[in-house]
Amino acid sequence: MLFLDFDGVLHPMSPSSFNMLPFELLPRFEAVLRDYPSVKVVISSSWREIMPWEELLGLFSEDLRDRLLGATPVLAASTPYLRQAEIELWVQQHATVSVPWIAIDDIPTLFDPASENVLYCDSERGFDEAVERQLRQRLNRAFGRLDR
Repeated sequence: MLFLDFDGVLHPMSPSSFNMLPFELLPRFEAVLRDYPSVKVVISSSWREIMPWEELLGLFSEDLRDRLLGATPVLAASTPYLRQAEIELWVQQHATVSVPWIAIDDIPTLFDPASENVLYCDSERGFDEAVERQLRQRLNRAFGRLDR
């Protein structure tokens, strides 16, 4: 299970990245998903708070939309390790068995520093080649090499 942030992941967030299009890095992320067909995605991005689900789905290629399971709940901003707490609540509410999960994010303060479930992107580069390699390594360990 992947929990996906958008800003700083699917497009960089820096003054030098303003020439990039929103979701410019989504094709790279989608290519990874196509190699791991059993992996599902839950949106953990703050975009889930302002964009209707149908529009969030519409950002993704049609062949992958059925792999998006929903979005994490929204908890109070004062919640410690906010994004991790939202992810853990989603898992508790939806997973019938313990499932391995990986969060892809660019903001370390939203997670417990001891968490090994987070793959961080540099917010100025987003989901670049290095992060793609790291994600593939983690998916290979969790789900088997190219789980086709």
